[in-house]
Amino acid sequence: MIPMPCDPLFRPVRFELLADAEPGLLPRAIAPFARRNLVPDMMRVQRQGLAMLVEIRMEAMPSEMLHLVEGNLRQIVGVQRLVVVLCAAQKARPRSSAIARAINEHPDRSVISIYETAV
Repeated sequence: MIPMPCDPLFRPVRFELLADAEPGLLPRAIAPFARRNLVPDMMRVQRQGLAMLVEIRMEAMPSEMLHLVEGNLRQIVGVQRLVVVLCAAQKARPRSSAIARAINEHPDRSVISIYETAV
């Protein structure tokens, strides 16, 4: 079955992680997708000193797997922040300053989840 752009069972999604720069980070970040037989459309990694920024995009992620993958990414040791961005017709209402910042950074998308730990 080929997902259609407006199919509610599939959503374009972007996961943005800020984590400690450690050798095992990248295999742990891709593992939740591989376990579910999902292949991301794009993965971008940038090291910034002692931290790494990881962006993983899927153009058609099965909706029922979204929260499962998100939960697995949250549990990775060394993850300081996880932002999940979905395409949506309407913007989410800011509920905290972190969500407001995320919406300002991504004005064309709706932020559905933010996970932050103290640095």
